Amino acid sequence: MSLSKVITKAEYELDKFLKENPSVDKSFKGNILDLMDIFSEQGHSGMSAGACLAMFKQNNDTEIEEASKPDSFYGGMLGESVKELVDAFREQDYGRATDKALAREIFIRLANQENLTPITCEDSEWGEPIRWRGERESYQNIRLSSVFKEGKDGKPYYIDAVVFKEESGVCFTGSAMTKDGETIRSRQYIKLPFEPKRFYVDVIEGPNGNSLIKDEEQLEEVFEYYDKFE
Repeated sequence: MSLSKVITKAEYELDKFLKENPSVDKSFKGNILDLMDIFSEQGHSGMSAGACLAMFKQNNDTEIEEASKPDSFYGGMLGESVKELVDAFREQDYGRATDKALAREIFIRLANQENLTPITCEDSEWGEPIRWRGERESYQNIRLSSVFKEGKDGKPYYIDAVVFKEESGVCFTGSAMTKDGETIRSRQYIKLPFEPKRFYVDVIEGPNGNSLIKDEEQLEEVFEYYDKFE
């Protein structure tokens, strides 16, 4: 996701959060967006982003100093990135200590591309249609990129609702079969308002090398939370 889209998404999330929490300090939004600007411009990707945010959350000066040494992870760049964020955060003013603690957690969620309030699937949450073969159109939710719908009036679904886990511990998304031959997919229809939740379902190798659901009782929780994708 481009830098501009990351910041726009963060601003959208903050506006919704602050509307539902009017008692939060007025400086909250600007301070968090300043941190988002720094984090985005640092150019993290993959493992470095997760490591940076984990260290920022722990806020351990000794650990940050060690990570800033040239012979450390990423040649000291990771520690320098965390230090830049920590220094900026410490200089920020908030009305209450509780607001500052909340700001730290919310910045981490936004930097991880997470939503702050439940997904509602209102019109403003959908991007431009994605056109496939023929006339079929899909829409992607701009707040949670793993939520889609087929057609403007389609029912929204979450593509990571079910994660299948092999006996070796390897996990994958896609589909697996019940003993009666029913296909269970990772994508499932969501119920609104929606908070993303993943369910891990154990599978074993079945006939013809297909993945077979080991314990179908694990699906009960899935379909209490989601509507079955047909």
